[in-house]
Amino acid sequence: MQSGDFDGDGDLDLAVAVFGYARGELLWLENRGPRQFRDHQLLFRPGIIHVPVGDLDRDGDPDIGVIVSQEEEELWVFDNQGGGNFRRERIYSTNNGDVGSAGLVMSDLDGDGDLDLLLPQGDNLEDVCAWPQPYHGCLWLQNQGGCQFEVQRIARFGGAYAVAVGDIDGDGDIDVTLVSMANDWGNRRQPSVVWLENRDQQFDMLWSVDTDLIRLATVACGDLNGDGRDDIVAGSLHFPPLGAGRTQRITAWISEESER
Repeated sequence: MQSGDFDGDGDLDLAVAVFGYARGELLWLENRGPRQFRDHQLLFRPGIIHVPVGDLDRDGDPDIGVIVSQEEEELWVFDNQGGGNFRRERIYSTNNGDVGSAGLVMSDLDGDGDLDLLLPQGDNLEDVCAWPQPYHGCLWLQNQGGCQFEVQRIARFGGAYAVAVGDIDGDGDIDVTLVSMANDWGNRRQPSVVWLENRDQQFDMLWSVDTDLIRLATVACGDLNGDGRDDIVAGSLHFPPLGAGRTQRITAWISEESER
């Protein structure tokens, strides 16, 4: 669930992802006064999991991004037309029903003033012995304006489950951090946390952060110690019990200045 003034009346409404099972929906809840909301269905699809809110077309009102993660693997944008009305646009889909969309983040990754979308793919928890797949990783949907997005893969990373952005190396641009949930954890060299260095909007340099802690379900970036570089915080999900000794509730990795 995320908040935004979707109808422009000065109070905060809610965008809600209803996951369901074989059914689900995207709702926006119109704020009608103290603890009173009226629901509006925008999309009926199973497995809606993330609804980031932001002004994707720079027209001054909040738009909604939506992931559909069951039956169909789709990414939708709902362009706010004002007054609580939305125009919907499917901006990404795939015939691979096992790709495992796992999160969605809005960020101006290329610094051009508009919000892009980052989509990690690698949720394969349906298989107890889930294995990294060549199609796991992260997509960057670069905002071209007018609800047009250019899709490009910026990482291949087994079991990618969550993404966060931040200036990890302190060079003034936005880098990308990914964590893995289901992977080949029998291989002690398999990374569970990586960050992708932004080099003039090229993300071909992938750095391993940790190989010991596993089954990471969530990640965030922020400057924890005030040194001008963003640090990484992630949380584990102890599921299934395999590899329990290598999970930890919350872990922080502090970015240090490199000598390179």
